[in-house]
Amino acid sequence: MSWREQMLPASFRGVPFSVEYTEDVFGRRAAVTPFPMSDQADVKDMGGQAKSYRFAAYVLGDDYMAQRDALRDALNAAGPGRLVHPYYGEIDVQIAQASCLETVREAGMCRFSIECYLAGQARANPRVSVDTRVRVELSAEQLDAVIAETAGVQIDVSESPNFVLEDATRIVELAAQRVSDLSRQILSAPDAAGELARALYGLAGSAGTLILTPAVLAGEIASALRLVVAAAETPRAAFELLMELTGFRDDEPAAPSTTPNRQRQAENQVGLVQLVRQVAYSQACVASAQMEYSSYDDARDVRDRLMSVADELTEADIDDAVYSALTGLRAVVAQDIGTRGADLARLVKLQLFDSVPALTLAWSLYGDATRADELVTRNALRDPFFVPAGVQLEVLDA
Repeated sequence: MSWREQMLPASFRGVPFSVEYTEDVFGRRAAVTPFPMSDQADVKDMGGQAKSYRFAAYVLGDDYMAQRDALRDALNAAGPGRLVHPYYGEIDVQIAQASCLETVREAGMCRFSIECYLAGQARANPRVSVDTRVRVELSAEQLDAVIAETAGVQIDVSESPNFVLEDATRIVELAAQRVSDLSRQILSAPDAAGELARALYGLAGSAGTLILTPAVLAGEIASALRLVVAAAETPRAAFELLMELTGFRDDEPAAPSTTPNRQRQAENQVGLVQLVRQVAYSQACVASAQMEYSSYDDARDVRDRLMSVADELTEADIDDAVYSALTGLRAVVAQDIGTRGADLARLVKLQLFDSVPALTLAWSLYGDATRADELVTRNALRDPFFVPAGVQLEVLDA
């Protein structure tokens, strides 16, 4: 077998790229102790250098930007990953440093400089991994607590006319009704569903009293939305409901600020709408931590949606403590989804020249005919015996 036949196509965490040149770094670790008033020194061999590699990679083509982003995400993901290298073969490495370069002269191309170390097992200390899902739940609890503590800053119906109290009560009742309407199609756990119905009924029925103590009101709303996550048929169903709720009352007409009482009414409206949206975001993050993603693209989509909502919430005029808790949860969610989604298969586009049954396509792509149902479901095919030609399909690359 010639050397060309032995070279493997390069990739990292399943993301392909091309290699321009490779630099193998090696040597010994030396401890140098200079002697005073002398040009001599005591040099001790402290063992070999940690095995490391440096190489220049590149991606190019009409879709080079998508290739660039995929490789950058893979290189930036936490922990070791599998490197397939034309010269080194298949090895697990830890990325130390990477950079990318794009120039006008080389339009349609992005160059990467990559330095990595051979990943090994620690000999003395046990390996410690962070449960990112638990971190999301704890950060969400912290955000809910901060929202409750600061709710009274913007929501206040004390010493106000009845119309101010009635308007604030109306918004709470609308929130309870909105959750009830959205949740009817996603509930599966009978006990939790009944508990959610009772919680929403109590929230709406006691809105006029709860509004007098904004901290208690915030706690009741958070408790109700936690039950949505518990009662939903799947974490994804709960996630979609809660993401819908992050846009609660985006069409709410602002109250006229013509008098001090009207100003108070307007501030209460803003505060209550923000409260519902913030707590909905908090529990949407919890639901995302319970989800299992079908592909890297699926995980990235959920992450991007959560990041977009977090940006909208933090751009509003909110309390500094809430802002800090929101950005903290945002960072933890990004880490959780990035960690769990980094090594998942990626979606690729495919067009057939001839129509074939889904079983045949599954065997051709994966060597596994049992994955035919996956192809049918992902592409909403009406007939599993007829996968149409000339139509763009979505398939996993592994």
